[in-house]
Amino acid sequence: MNELMSQAVDLMIAGMGFVFAFLIILVFATTFMSKLILRFAP
Repeated sequence: MNELMSQAVDLMIAGMGFVFAFLIILVFATTFMSKLILRFAP
C-alpha cells in the first residue's frame, strides 16, 4: 500500500508540473502573439 501511495504522489507531482509548464508556455505565447498583432495591425 505504501508503494502504491508513493507512485500516486509521484504521478500527481509529474502531472501538476506538466500542467504548470504548459500554462507558463501558454502565457508567454499569448503575450508574444498579442505584441506581434499590435505591431502589425494597430
